[in-house]
Amino acid sequence: MSMMLRQLSSIGKGTVSNCCGNKVLWRGMSTKADYICVHVFVSCKPGTEEAFRTASLANARVSAKEPGIARFDVVQEKDDPSKFLLVEVYKNKDAPAEHKKTEHYNTWRESVADMMSEPRR
Repeated sequence: MSMMLRQLSSIGKGTVSNCCGNKVLWRGMSTKADYICVHVFVSCKPGTEEAFRTASLANARVSAKEPGIARFDVVQEKDDPSKFLLVEVYKNKDAPAEHKKTEHYNTWRESVADMMSEPRR
């Protein structure tokens, strides 16, 4: 099954748009084996897609500046705009827990909780 996705923000190889909408050149990620990639799948309630996208992009902009985060992408499915994928790449095993202690993460989590049609996975 293939999904048509629209990548809203990215720190990826080549010239890409970052979470602020600016074109940037990415030189590649480290190949360190201790990087951790987390995929968070979210289904939004109808009518909340724009608010969810706005909150998630705001969180991504600040999260990408954390020392333990190598990459933070927000992706929205084209065929079903209520479906999102958050791709979080951490530089070490402690970084996910550190990220969850940040004010911006907790603000995001609280602001989008009622927008989700089911618990994120």
